[in-house]
This record gives sequence, C-alpha cells and structure tokens, in this order.
Amino acid sequence: MSSAAVYPPTSGPSTSMYGNVPGYEGTLAGGGGYLPPPVPVEPVAPPQPGPAPDNWSIPSLSEDVAREAFKSFASSQCCYSKAPASDGVITNMEAFNTYRSEESYGETPCSYPFKNCGCDRYLCSGSPLVVVRLPNSTLYSSHKTFERWGIILLWSTTKQTLHTRRYRLETFTESRSTELANKPYEGEQADFYAQPAPRPWEVMATPPNLFTNHTEEIRVPYTSSVQDCSKCHATGTVECEQCNGSGYDEQCWVCNGSGTSNDQSCSHCDGKGRERCKSCSGQRMKECETCKGKRQLLTYIKLKVEWINHVGDHVENQTSGLNPDNLRSVHGKKLFEDSQYLVYPLIGFPLQAISLASEHLVREHQSKYAQNSRILQQRQTVELVPITKVKYNWKSSSHVYYVFGNENQVNAENYPATCCCVIL
Repeated sequence: MSSAAVYPPTSGPSTSMYGNVPGYEGTLAGGGGYLPPPVPVEPVAPPQPGPAPDNWSIPSLSEDVAREAFKSFASSQCCYSKAPASDGVITNMEAFNTYRSEESYGETPCSYPFKNCGCDRYLCSGSPLVVVRLPNSTLYSSHKTFERWGIILLWSTTKQTLHTRRYRLETFTESRSTELANKPYEGEQADFYAQPAPRPWEVMATPPNLFTNHTEEIRVPYTSSVQDCSKCHATGTVECEQCNGSGYDEQCWVCNGSGTSNDQSCSHCDGKGRERCKSCSGQRMKECETCKGKRQLLTYIKLKVEWINHVGDHVENQTSGLNPDNLRSVHGKKLFEDSQYLVYPLIGFPLQAISLASEHLVREHQSKYAQNSRILQQRQTVELVPITKVKYNWKSSSHVYYVFGNENQVNAENYPATCCCVIL
C-alpha cells in the first residue's frame, strides 16, 4: 500500500484537482445535479401483466359508527361544542365507494323483463346495478323488491352508492449526486493518492425497505486528503464576531457606560463601561466553527444517495361533495395490487378510467424518473375508499358531514357550533 494512504500529505490537493477524478468531473462545493445511472449490462425483462381483481364490494357504514366518528372529531377540535355531534338527529346517510378515479353513472333505458314491475327501468353504465324509476316520480324513490330472471333486486332511498375510482402508482427510485465536502480532521486515513476512486454508481450503498424514503451520505473511498483550515489560518481560533475581538459587548447596566460609579471606577465592568462579552467570555477569540479547533480539515468527495418513493395519484372528482384532497391521507379496501421491477399498464382493466390513468402514469413515471435515477421497484394499486355523506338536524337546521376512509376520518366544514371558547 502506498505510504500516502497512511500518512497524510503535507499539502493536500487543490480543490480543482477533485474535479479531475474520473467519474467526478466538475464536482464542486455545494454539489451539482443528479448523475445518470449506467446502462444495465444485461437486458431488462419486460413487465408482465398483473393479476385480475376479484372482490369489488365494501361494507356500508353503520349509523352508530358514523355518530362515534363525528363525536370523536368534535372532541378533537378545541373550539367545537360537542352538542351537535352528540344530540344531532341523523336523517340520511349516503355511501359513496371511491376507487380513486371517477366514472359517472349514465342512465340508459333497458328492456330487461321485470316481473311485478310496471315501471321505467334504467341500466347504469359501468355497473350491473339496475335503477328503477316509478312513473312520474324521482329517481331512487322505490323501496320495492323486484324479480329479474329469478334474481331479487332491492334499492333503498336511504343509501345511494356511486362509484368513483382512484388509481395509485408508486415508483421507488435511487438517485446519486456528489459534492466537495470537508470535516474537522480527527486522524482519519488520507487516501487520496492510494488508488483510483470507485465511480459514483460503483460505491456500495444498502437501500432501505422498498417504497421507503431515505437519504445516506457516503465519503467516497480514495478521495480524502488533509488540508489546513483556511477559516482560522490553521490556528483553531477566530476573532469573536459578537464583540469584534474587544472582549466587551453590551453597555454596563451599573454605570450606564460611564465607567464610574459613585465617583469610583465601576467594579462591575472594571471601568470599561461595557459588559464582558458573553459569547467569548471576554476572551476575544472563539473556537473555529469550521475545524472545531482541530486546525486541519479532512477534504473529500461526498456521495449523496437518495431513495425516494414517487407517488402518482389519479383522484377524480366524485359526486359526494367531499374535496378529493381529503382522500389522499386515508386508506381504503385494496382491490388490486401489482408490484414488479417495472409494472405493466392496466390495459383492458374492467374500468376504463383505471386503464387510462394507469397507462398515463406509467408512461409519465418512466420519462420523468428513469433519466437521472435508477428505478428499483414499481407498485400500482386500486383502492375502494368508503365515503359516507351524513345528513343531520340540529336546532331545526339541516347539516352535513362526511365520514371517509378505513380510519373513519370526518370532514365537517360547516359545523354548527364552533364558538364554545373565548380567546382573551
């Protein structure tokens, strides 16, 4: 091994020399852009279509659960009275099953033969649900049970289920960037002259669990050298900026800056008229913050490795009235999941909106993240997020709140009693 790997050189390489290290050309203090990953030596296997979804149903929210969620929400707000949540009378509940992307119902007259019906029939597009409209009445007004081809269908006015869809694509990437860095020298090995440094994507780094954000900073092997600290000129101390090296700072509170008290030299400030500097304790000099008093710096190329989980959500507007942004922080029933190195778009998925969202996001993530980072894994999911719109009466007025997600989060923007406390 070269002796330079054990004993630091008396004069380290200049900063400009680091920019000539193979693979690190142009590396400067403060860092630069991300470094493109090398082209894979072996061809990458093409993505394969994922499994087909199975169950598309989700349990309805009971009135008791809706009320308890509302009471918990009111209790968590400092200026909300609990009375509306506890005493309000629930008059109606509507369930909206959200798939994180929307497909609206459209009414199409159908000719399926009903027994014991005698009313207008409509088939909702995108769903096997048959909606019955009685003559000269509003939609969803029937409580009757009808038989179609031996199948019993029931539609209730107290619960209206509409389908909106949400699609999520996660792309887990690794990116690398470099910058010139230094730290106080504490006896580390100065190996700049020992052997060629590994290139940025050759440095070993252990990734975290998949789809977990993490950052790691690594000192690139064979790039370290020892240099004198230029901040303190290798003395380990610098002039105190608080007192400009005088040792004194604020005006003395005893003599008000005169230096005398009761016709005698002020004993508190030794007749200086100013307080001893608290920053340097009157020593006029402070420890150098750059080298921490070590007088020398270990200068090296720092490799910054970032693992980032990029999430793309396709959340369409849904007819419940709840802001779609609320849905991003909750979970639903996972109906479909496909995880591969590179996922295959959901072409031919039973729901066209999901297919289009998948195709768009997969293409977008490829063009956006494959240039300057390495894709480690992708995951696409379709979730059914429950949303229940609850109508209730409080003091002769009608109000609305929403319960959504598996967590039963509540949104009640127009809560009727929000002034139960006074800020003085």
